[in-house]
Amino acid sequence: MYPVLKIGDVIIWDLTDFDEADILQLLASDEILQPTKKNEGYVTFCKCDFNIKSLIYERATVEDIITGWTTANEELKLGRLVKWFLRDSLYNLYLTRNLHEEPDVLLLLRLVYWYYRCSRASQSFKLKTTEVKGKLLKGLLKQREKIGKQLDADDATKKDTLLSDLESAISGIIKIESINKELKDKSDNYRNAWFKDVGNVTSELLFAGICAENSFKVTFVLSQQRL
Repeated sequence: MYPVLKIGDVIIWDLTDFDEADILQLLASDEILQPTKKNEGYVTFCKCDFNIKSLIYERATVEDIITGWTTANEELKLGRLVKWFLRDSLYNLYLTRNLHEEPDVLLLLRLVYWYYRCSRASQSFKLKTTEVKGKLLKGLLKQREKIGKQLDADDATKKDTLLSDLESAISGIIKIESINKELKDKSDNYRNAWFKDVGNVTSELLFAGICAENSFKVTFVLSQQRL
């Protein structure tokens, strides 16, 4: 029952449907790629059921997460982001199975939730959105998308090579495997750096959101105004 993580009688996550899903179906379905309400304490996202009190925030509600998704959808290009979180979750599924490491898609739910909470906490949050979008949607993400296209193209080339004569195929495969390894190593490095950037943004928003919740005045300023 490795797709299910339980603490006592409480289900923390259930990835059974995710584990059995067709990858192309996951990546192609708009409905699957956004959170929906399973019940009062759980959201279903990318065919995964998550306990929001345990994994997002003890005071989080399903309605906040879904509303937050709608609010942040256009600003953060969530359709573009979620596919990369999903690909990463699939890539690291063996870690979730064996070590119960969190699926990457969970980080996106946290990001959306705290982004929404901060947007409600202060009118000045609009000054923060440009900085957040810059960190999430430019630089590393563009590099990941570029390398992803290269890897997809190389996989297609490899399949074509297998159809040619044996001697040429062997030579071509060796060359392609060498290129693929270099690209995959670079892709992994970009992934790790991007994952840290997303985590840092989420942590900053979480801190601001908790402060606002505890009656501290929270004001966001343009990044270049910071000391």
